[in-house]
Amino acid sequence: MNNILSLVCLGGFLLLPFAVLLLRAFRRKFMPWWLAFLAVAALGWLLINGAVYFSFAHLGGLIHSYGDNPPADLVEDWADDGAKRVFALFFGWGYALVWFVPLLLIYGLIQLLGPHSVVRALLALPHETTRVVTALPDGCLQACRVIPRDLRHTG
Repeated sequence: MNNILSLVCLGGFLLLPFAVLLLRAFRRKFMPWWLAFLAVAALGWLLINGAVYFSFAHLGGLIHSYGDNPPADLVEDWADDGAKRVFALFFGWGYALVWFVPLLLIYGLIQLLGPHSVVRALLALPHETTRVVTALPDGCLQACRVIPRDLRHTG
């Protein structure tokens, strides 16, 4: 049971930034940036500590299941944690923010290009206008809308 709880906490930790950024994308007034960072740091700290705690509780349960003669490597793994518990306790919020930053960069890129153009490009909707970003010779980027031929007015 502890192993399952550890995996649930780890899965929640990995999905937390996605959930916060989705909430931020659809409800900007409900999720300002300061609240997004605070939610990721606080909930990430809680989830990473839960994952470490339940992982070591699982190891402890395995040791107790062997009775008086547990395997030496299992006892060594449980006793010599390499400061995983301490780092999770003091820097779990840092793990969460480090995992949040790359996803935040992807979110910013999607916002820069426009969320609707990214969705249209992924779905390849033929009857919609799309935004195309092209590079000019001087290195600047130019964005323009492209309208398919079947939607243009012909006179």
